[in-house]
Amino acid sequence: MKILPHQCYQPLKKASVLVTADTHLIMIVSEQSLTYALSAFETSTQVHIQKVLDTFTAPFKTGMNISIACPVDTALLSLTLVCLPEDLAQERLFNLIKNVTKDLNIQASNTARLADTVKHDDAITLNFLTHFIQSFYQFDVFKTTKPDFSMPQIEFYSGSDIIFFQEINALNHGMWLTKDLANLPANICTPAYLADHARLLAERFNTITTDIFDADAISQLGMGAYTAVGRGSDNPAHMSVIHYHGGEGEPIVLIGKGVTFDAGGITLKKAPGMGHMTYDMCGAATIVGIMHIIAQLQLNINVIGIVAAVENLPDGDAYRPGDILTTLSGQTVEIMSTDAEGRLIIADVMTFAQRFTPSAMIDIATLTGAAIQSLGHVSSFMVSNHDDLAQQLLDASEIAFDRTWQMPLWDEYQEAIDSPFADMMNAGVNSPGAITAGCFLSRYTEDIPWVHLDVAGTAFMHGTGNSATGRPLPLLLQYLKMNSKQGT
Repeated sequence: MKILPHQCYQPLKKASVLVTADTHLIMIVSEQSLTYALSAFETSTQVHIQKVLDTFTAPFKTGMNISIACPVDTALLSLTLVCLPEDLAQERLFNLIKNVTKDLNIQASNTARLADTVKHDDAITLNFLTHFIQSFYQFDVFKTTKPDFSMPQIEFYSGSDIIFFQEINALNHGMWLTKDLANLPANICTPAYLADHARLLAERFNTITTDIFDADAISQLGMGAYTAVGRGSDNPAHMSVIHYHGGEGEPIVLIGKGVTFDAGGITLKKAPGMGHMTYDMCGAATIVGIMHIIAQLQLNINVIGIVAAVENLPDGDAYRPGDILTTLSGQTVEIMSTDAEGRLIIADVMTFAQRFTPSAMIDIATLTGAAIQSLGHVSSFMVSNHDDLAQQLLDASEIAFDRTWQMPLWDEYQEAIDSPFADMMNAGVNSPGAITAGCFLSRYTEDIPWVHLDVAGTAFMHGTGNSATGRPLPLLLQYLKMNSKQGT
């Protein structure tokens, strides 16, 4: 299968000098560091900058950003000053950075150089640089007339070591890849297309091996729920098992929901917004992205990423409400809604993954609209059967500023999916949908430490095209770093 060319990611470079020709310079300053920051320029440029600042009726202070066109006799094309307090909340920092990017008129032949005179710690610096880099992302693969724009060379004037630049480039390259896959239409990004991307990882990195299971192999394994979901589509299901061999010990298993198009099956979705169900494979795109990142960074850890890819369509052979399916675990499920398909494929994959004796399992899925209703587009939705693992994910989310929030998984919620005919139903009745989805999955853990991340509100902006975000890659990378024997 032909892999489409995607927008090329330009690695962030380390700048050894502050000012060079054809450069747009963005300086992060505080009220205290402004004078020091301006002293880096030659006298004539300092005078020009000060004259511009003097034209404002209010003093240049925290929360402001000013773009200054530089005189033709200076090397700089423009200077943008972003004034921040030293203890600025990260969300305000990122919003200011986004606003600066919108205002810049940067050509591909130019350089955008950032300098941070406030000297934030490495975690915050990595976060705001990632927001800055990602703000240049575009998806124009199918436009016959390309926008008059391409990504400039981005540089960071910093004393940070080479490891810092390796990490930020690996993360942003992985986010670029994940967003490209998520933004593809379903007639291109089929289950087989995702499997081809999983194979590419094994070709690119000698620390990765990939096993592909086609629809027949999935059925022969006894994955009755997974098989049923894909029966209505002419694009057969594929399961890609991607092994990253980076260390010793039991692996961490990451599972990504990859419903490449979700029409809802027989329980057909309403037409408005159905076109955005191409994004129901964001969890699978996340798996491809995170495996690329950790292989690029050579983390000292073993990770297995599983891409559970399928298409959910109505057809004469499609599964129906009222059907009773037997899962790989042997448990039976009464189908209440064929539009609650993601949990069915993930449940079978969770059982399959137990053969690897994982130390932890994390599934990533655009699973429920209820997660968006609960937490909007700010935070991912999390449930877990293991408090220590959940706390690790919460800690990682704060460091990476890729927020998640833990919801309860109390026994009282389990009653909502009890079935009079089978071991359980695949959807609750008059119940909190995101929580009961977690209850369903919790019955397939076999007491392995497990976290479920519902990223329906954070992996893309529901109802908006070309809106993949690359989340929760920053969260997952931080968690895996915390569990890597390198201790980075």
